[in-house]
Amino acid sequence: MSAPTPLEQDTKHVILGALIGLLGRKPCSSITMSEIAQKCGLTKPAIYYHFGSKKGLFVALAQTVLEEVSKEIDAIVQTAGTLREILVRMAARRIEAIKDRPDLVRAHIALILDPGIRLMIDRLQDEISDMMLRKLTPLFEEARKSGEIRGDVDPGLVLTMHHGALNAYVVKLLHGQPVSDVTPDPESMIDLIYRGLGAGGTGGPRGGEREGSADG
Repeated sequence: MSAPTPLEQDTKHVILGALIGLLGRKPCSSITMSEIAQKCGLTKPAIYYHFGSKKGLFVALAQTVLEEVSKEIDAIVQTAGTLREILVRMAARRIEAIKDRPDLVRAHIALILDPGIRLMIDRLQDEISDMMLRKLTPLFEEARKSGEIRGDVDPGLVLTMHHGALNAYVVKLLHGQPVSDVTPDPESMIDLIYRGLGAGGTGGPRGGEREGSADG
């Protein structure tokens, strides 16, 4: 099969953008292909031409979200800093995205929580978790060696706590609670996780030594 032309790629982006906008406001089960076509100014057959089926459309959206999350993590990880500093930046970026790209964040949450979508894409959350573990596990290993965290800290547990706190905030937003009433402080959030795991709150050698560090 030949590669899609630039025009075909643009059309796909328009269709995915329409789906993201709808998914941020209603559940998957309430979204029809006709509604998507109307929102992006195309015909329903055009959507089937590009994605084959409703499932194919949601799989493409899931892949788009996965790629966005992956690029965002790469950009953050490439910056110098301790594990704590990187986790703080990840939390801060997610909070910023709620204001900058609310529809995409809401679509991401819907892909995780909407049971109708999970019936079509049952491994999306596993793929996101696996990708994050692959990218961040080396940072946890460096943090163990530097004494920033204890040697028995489980990266999967830390990331689950990290995303659980952020996702709880996004869900509040989705239910109409004003952002200003629930906006968390990224540093306080990460320090709370660190203290719960018995790790230093300021983040090892680059963040400054303090009592209560991983070795203390």
